[in-house]
Amino acid sequence: MTAGLFCARGYRLLNGWCRPETARACAAERIREHEVARTTVIRDQHVRQEWAQSVVRTPRLLYVVRNLLGPDVAVPWQLDGVIDRHVLDAGRSVSLWLALTDTTAGLHVIPGSQRADYPPYGGAVQRQDLAQGLSIERPAGSGLLMDTRLVHRCLPHQGSAPRVAVSVRYVAPGAVARREHAQPDLRPVSGTSW
Repeated sequence: MTAGLFCARGYRLLNGWCRPETARACAAERIREHEVARTTVIRDQHVRQEWAQSVVRTPRLLYVVRNLLGPDVAVPWQLDGVIDRHVLDAGRSVSLWLALTDTTAGLHVIPGSQRADYPPYGGAVQRQDLAQGLSIERPAGSGLLMDTRLVHRCLPHQGSAPRVAVSVRYVAPGAVARREHAQPDLRPVSGTSW
């Protein structure tokens, strides 16, 4: 088992990846775009949407991620650590949850859960483990860096204003272990070793 990049909790708060007013303006645009469709979750934003591609390339984010992973960094298509065809090396990958709006009770984590390594694919988290969780509140323009093995979820949104966030994984070369000869779809965002 890889030790991972974080302390025993498995996460670290990230402050100021952008100015709060910039994050809120971006969120307002997203809300306008999706009001008609009443979309609640937009998958693979960082691959499909130009605005999200620029978010994952924000200089402050890349500075933090490069300090953790090295100069060569890519973002995979919809990986959160383990899926049926890929597993991320926790020592060469990081998950980020970035708040574009002020969030209260938005993200729920189980501190230290990454120490149990990845559960089997499709495995469920035990109900008693969920009771140990911690709700993370983050203002717009901030976020949470997480070990890719950390058990986490977004709780149902109870507020009257929309909650907008970007969830993305960054990986260094060699971070993606393949199963069944599957090739990961990586989008380089930094470096030349790709």
